[in-house]
Amino acid sequence: MRRVYTRLNAARIGYAALVVIVVLFGLHCRKIMVTLSRAADRDTQTAGAAGRAGVSPAQILAQRDSVVEASVPGRRDPFRPPPAAPAPRVSAAVVERATDLPKPDPTLGVLLYDRVSPQVQLRVGPRTSGWLRAGESFEDWTVAQIGPTSVKVTNGSRVLELSSR
Repeated sequence: MRRVYTRLNAARIGYAALVVIVVLFGLHCRKIMVTLSRAADRDTQTAGAAGRAGVSPAQILAQRDSVVEASVPGRRDPFRPPPAAPAPRVSAAVVERATDLPKPDPTLGVLLYDRVSPQVQLRVGPRTSGWLRAGESFEDWTVAQIGPTSVKVTNGSRVLELSSR
């Protein structure tokens, strides 16, 4: 008999707790609704004042939406590559000075030699070529001949022999 009263008391306490939670949740939702309605009233008043000033309510809302959208980080489609950064603007004087500089001589990066298809990578300044075979060019330097330990490259009348040792 004592167990029956204990179960009934536990059920009453559970129902009471559930009622308190529902009431608190309802009050919280009402608070949110009041806040939203006040914000809507404020928007309407602002739009009315702006309409008198020559700005349409749609323009005000579009401006607010753009500010919110700009403030949200990472709003980019993850399945598309990021947009390319704009190229830096270089004045004509800088380009002219850059073309007057002498170009560095190439250096031998990697030499893969076999009798069927020898290949080489060249470095000219900070840039490195892809895999080149005899007759292919990189930065105005043409690979003339690939040997087991050296490579001959030409640039116009200049001929350089690059050694791997």
